[in-house]
Amino acid sequence: MRALALLLATTAVVAQGFAADLSRTEIANALIDAGARRNALVDSLLPRYRTYNADVVVILHRIALDEPARGEKALAAATAWCESARDGGDTLPATIQSRFLAWDESQKSIWRAGEESYRTGARALQSLSYDEAEAALRDAIDRFRAVGDDYRLGLALSYLGLSGLNRGDWSLAMSSLAAADSVQERSGDIAHRAATLSYRAQIQEAFGDYDGALTQQEQSLAIFRALGSRQDMAETLQAAAHILAIQAHHERARQYLEEALALHDTLGNPVGSSQSEIALGNLAVRFGDFDVASARYERALRTIEENDLAPLRSELLHARGILAGTRGDHENAARFYAEAAAADSALGNLPGLAYARIGQSISLLETGAYDRALPIAHEVRAWARESGMPSVERLAWETIGRFALRMNDIPQAKNAFEEALGLARSSGEVVSEAENLLALARIRSEIGEPEAVHDFRAAIALFDSWSQIAAREEAVLECAMALLRDGRYDEAGALLAEDDSDRPERLYARALLAVESGRPGACLALLAPQAEGRPGASLPSPWEWRFADLRARALAMRGEDDAALLELSRAVDRIETLRGTVTVVTNRGSFLDNKIPLYRHYVKRLLARGEPEQAFAVVQRAKGRTFRDLLHASPPPAGASATGHARHDELRRLERKISHLEEEWIAAENAGLATEAKNLAAAYDRAVTEHAGAWEEDAARNDRDALPDGAPFEIDRLRESLADDEAALLEYWPLDSTLALFVVTRDTLTAHEIPITEEELAGRVRVALSLMRNPEKPPGRVYPVLRALHEILIPNAVDSLGCDTWYVVPEGPLFDLPFHALVAEDAEAPDRWDTLVYLGDRKRLSVLPSSALLTAPAGTGDHDAPWLILADPASPRAALPFARAEGAVVRGHLGRSAELLERNAATESAFRGALAAGRPVHVAAHGSLDPLHPLYSYIRLAPDSMNDGRLAVHELFGLRGTTPFLFLSACETGGEREFGGAGRGYERFGLARGLFAAGADAMIVTLWKVDDYATSRFVETFYAGFTNGQAIPAALAAARARFRARPFRRLVVLRDDLAHPYYWAGFVYYGRN
Repeated sequence: MRALALLLATTAVVAQGFAADLSRTEIANALIDAGARRNALVDSLLPRYRTYNADVVVILHRIALDEPARGEKALAAATAWCESARDGGDTLPATIQSRFLAWDESQKSIWRAGEESYRTGARALQSLSYDEAEAALRDAIDRFRAVGDDYRLGLALSYLGLSGLNRGDWSLAMSSLAAADSVQERSGDIAHRAATLSYRAQIQEAFGDYDGALTQQEQSLAIFRALGSRQDMAETLQAAAHILAIQAHHERARQYLEEALALHDTLGNPVGSSQSEIALGNLAVRFGDFDVASARYERALRTIEENDLAPLRSELLHARGILAGTRGDHENAARFYAEAAAADSALGNLPGLAYARIGQSISLLETGAYDRALPIAHEVRAWARESGMPSVERLAWETIGRFALRMNDIPQAKNAFEEALGLARSSGEVVSEAENLLALARIRSEIGEPEAVHDFRAAIALFDSWSQIAAREEAVLECAMALLRDGRYDEAGALLAEDDSDRPERLYARALLAVESGRPGACLALLAPQAEGRPGASLPSPWEWRFADLRARALAMRGEDDAALLELSRAVDRIETLRGTVTVVTNRGSFLDNKIPLYRHYVKRLLARGEPEQAFAVVQRAKGRTFRDLLHASPPPAGASATGHARHDELRRLERKISHLEEEWIAAENAGLATEAKNLAAAYDRAVTEHAGAWEEDAARNDRDALPDGAPFEIDRLRESLADDEAALLEYWPLDSTLALFVVTRDTLTAHEIPITEEELAGRVRVALSLMRNPEKPPGRVYPVLRALHEILIPNAVDSLGCDTWYVVPEGPLFDLPFHALVAEDAEAPDRWDTLVYLGDRKRLSVLPSSALLTAPAGTGDHDAPWLILADPASPRAALPFARAEGAVVRGHLGRSAELLERNAATESAFRGALAAGRPVHVAAHGSLDPLHPLYSYIRLAPDSMNDGRLAVHELFGLRGTTPFLFLSACETGGEREFGGAGRGYERFGLARGLFAAGADAMIVTLWKVDDYATSRFVETFYAGFTNGQAIPAALAAARARFRARPFRRLVVLRDDLAHPYYWAGFVYYGRN
């Protein structure tokens, strides 16, 4: 986004140049009208523009050439102005005056044509018509050079350099600005030379030479201060502040921007004022002060709208997109970027349009809308190449590479980053070259390619050459890890020896080197200061778990298995005793990231010793305790009132602020900025204290220990809950390089390790979901993927169990997978849907978010109680006509005793009342899934005087009901997501989890948005079976079977394609009976 900032800044520079030119023309006309005499208007304008006295002389001579009737007055005014400038110590206007007077008519004609080309080029540059601008400016340069006008020649060269900057044509930008610098130095044009230095600094910034760029900007600023040029001071302060912010010198950046804003306000410059407000908002985002950022953006928006500053509206939309993305609100981020793209398109601003579309693609990628994200990135890549914008094309390739990594498409990711690397090299973008080398090195290291270390070393060298200290450190550690994996211990040791500090990262890497190279004693010696008695005394808590893990490995290598297990046990105890004192950020972020591997190691060692029951108990301990801690870390409000929501929104704001302050604090420490780090640490402590007060006040209102996940795990109680001899529980849990599957029956508990990594499993699940969610995919494409997943997830020993009822407790990506849709047998004709046999055809399947739910007391709800049907509740979102038809069909099957509420009557209060009364409920409504903060996923019901209609997951944890059954026919109501983001927590939250906590016994939920017509027919088919005496799982299985077996008539069109899993596999049964 640095290039985007430069583009928008350059556009504003040209716009400001025209505004200033108009003011100087005003001075010139005032001088002519005054008969070359000074008057009040001239006296008021002269101090403001005295830096550019030469411009006024040029304009007066242009008037003399263009308007012969005013020629003598214009020349007289020019002479008077030169005398005034000379009195102020500025001799440049007189030099220009003498040149004009010495020209013959031919030279004046050439100059006049050059001036016209110069102004045409400047206008074209302002409207972002680069080809036109460059052609006109080149013509002007030739003409000014021919008549020896170094003053105008320097300006034309400078504008040509700005065009190169906009395009990302670094060669044109650098050569033109270097030439402008030389010409302006020769002509004595100090003011414009200072501006050129500032532009050259922007190129250095784009290439990552922040120190050099800041030095140049500071030089320009000093010149402008000496000249008293407030407009230029303000612009240069903004440019310098941008670099300071990148270098984490946030306080100096803020001071510079506040000074720039004050100058722009004094000058009455709405463009500059808006830019400064936006920049201050961007800085607030870095500090995690999202409310401050929003307020800054709102002030900028008012100024932009009042003054119709279309280019800056685009810049503001980009900034708001970044803010929304930083807050985790990727849907709104995508919306802001889409609006920015429309604004840039209307302006003809192709680079801005490209960056907006890339931002939109990345945001959609974060929401999981892969089908929409990837085409945008490819579209931008194609026309960036066609338009000659290598920096934009590089960014598009990097986005494509990130997408491929998400999909575990390693070849595509590798190709994308190689393309991006080539573009970075050809454009001379050294920092981008290093970043892409690092990305390629990570991929190659992951797949075991020997070139990985070479790429790591190349990236290190480039980061070193541009003083990218933090990035270099990261690359050094990753290179050392790659060397360790390759068994190149001496090289790893040499690399780590470059810095023998006791920083946790280095200490961990050296201890890991000792373990990997077979020197357990050296590892234990390195980590001795962190042994029992001093855990965490001088280290951030996340490193405790890592060090404990290494100590356990070292002890196991020495054959001290009991000591290793004891080390792991003590570490886990230590984790859990610290939970009450760690901050919410530690809980939700690095704390969990580093805790779970320790639990995994513990489970792995227990399984290796043949102790599956103890290993299963550790899994339950990890998952149950994590669940309770995470729930406490973000407690729901006591009610659903507007005040409750506001209080909870405040907790979220503070949590995000803490997270960002922590990141900035670490970045400042890594960069060696002691003062900045100290200020950020103080801000972090204040935010934590503020959050702690709000958390304690809110947590005191809620009792979570009564939830089944919070109770101590007892294997005997679980076995008792499997009273049916034909029932088994299958629970998955990822280990370091395998997937553990625990199978519990009434009499046995066995464990199986499936040889698949979590990353590989996630990739396979993503592919399966992409096929199942696309009704255009034929059976020949879908079958092998679903068959392979069955082979992986259901080992033969488990498949052959005599149990017909399976309770499945997924983990990680498996929560998104409909197990009943796995293909259970080889098909003779896999290109036909009716030949496929699914797991749901052979087993009665029930999904559970946690095995602890099986041990909870059964609900007291009554299936025979009057049903409540809520159809198409009134909400800000679009109406659902099929939902109302669906509600009528359901009521038709359930009978007149069922209560059907539609639109404004389908309220959240009605749902809450049915839940408390133990009534079965059917809901056909909109559902919303928050991937980053699933506790805020919700069902959209109609509001009333008691509730706002937004029934969120966190509210469900505060309810107590006894409903026997719920059918949630809303999109993505079954989607379970890890709390705090991907990779964290390994304990899922979603509407299903919340409804179980609220007392529900069973429910049908949806994993993805399904065609309205198909949903309506599926619901009708299910209730036809249910009301004819079938149990819920049996009726659900029958509905799936019917969809696969026969076509449905949709209006007058015969549908024979509803056999595709898209139409029926998304309906999942969650139940503990």
